[in-house]
Amino acid sequence: MPSDSDSDDVLEELSTSARLVYLALEHEADGGPISQSDLAAEVHLPPRTVRRVADDLEGHDLIETRHGQQDGREIHYTLTTPDR
Repeated sequence: MPSDSDSDDVLEELSTSARLVYLALEHEADGGPISQSDLAAEVHLPPRTVRRVADDLEGHDLIETRHGQQDGREIHYTLTTPDR
């Protein structure tokens, strides 16, 4: 995971939607996990947009994507941490 200053630099280069999704995850009580549909509702973006920007965030090691345990079609996002 990038350091806080590296994360800030990366976030500045990403789209407004990506920053919004990251900040929403950051403000979750424990950093997630939060489902794609819940996150989309929270940030008022279409699920397709959330998925696209989540891919960008994951490519920069800022978040992790996992499929649901009960329903493999469900996607959950969490912030990355140094111990993950």
